[in-house]
Amino acid sequence: PKSMLLIDDGENNKLIITDSEKVVNVSTSEQFVAALANAKDGTIIKLAEGIYSPTANNQFVLRANNVMLVGSGIGKTVIDAQKFDCSGQAGFLVSGDNVVVCNLTVKTTSDNGNVSALKVTKVSPEAGFVEKFQLVQVAIEGSKGHGLNLHTVKNSLINEVDIVSFGKVGISLAEAVKVSICLLYTSDAA
Repeated sequence: PKSMLLIDDGENNKLIITDSEKVVNVSTSEQFVAALANAKDGTIIKLAEGIYSPTANNQFVLRANNVMLVGSGIGKTVIDAQKFDCSGQAGFLVSGDNVVVCNLTVKTTSDNGNVSALKVTKVSPEAGFVEKFQLVQVAIEGSKGHGLNLHTVKNSLINEVDIVSFGKVGISLAEAVKVSICLLYTSDAA
């Protein structure tokens, strides 16, 4: 059976038709961890309004290909990596191809200057490039380290992204090939 998923971007709603069995509705951090771990080709993870935080010093990891992660709005759906503190890594790590992350906020409060809020990379360097990653209508917040770290990424799109208050690097591009960046905003926390 087919179902419709309406994404409210605040101005122009977007309609996606999908198989209903591939939509995973999430409203708790535990459900979010499970949805990321169990994501399969074509999964749409729909995050309700709320704050999603990992336990202890863990990170959120999405390894599956062809997944869409849809929040309920910037500032309404928050992936809070808290003080995740593994140097060179991120509170939220994406390593799958053709992943779309949209309509939410990702933030970190880590004191480590070498930690990112969101990092997109293959888990092992010999795995090649992450292909066709899209980050759309997202705010990335923190005070130290990197906001968005794109490492070994190819043919990707960053669109309508607000990088808020990063002390070291707002956006880092390393081995990033054919990455389109449109409407990237940087700001200081108000």
